[in-house]
Amino acid sequence: MGILSTYLPEFPESLWLEALDASFAPKLHEGNRQAFAYGRSLGKAV
Repeated sequence: MGILSTYLPEFPESLWLEALDASFAPKLHEGNRQAFAYGRSLGKAV
C-alpha cells in the first residue's frame, strides 16, 4: 500500500494510515506503519 499511495496523491498519507489501523489489530499497527513508510520511500524513489 505504501508504494500504491505514491501513485494516488489525492489521498493524504493520514488517510492511508487510518485505513491501515482500521484493518488490523492494534498490536500490528506499528509494524504495518513501518512497512507502509518503507513502501512509500520506495515509491518516491522511482
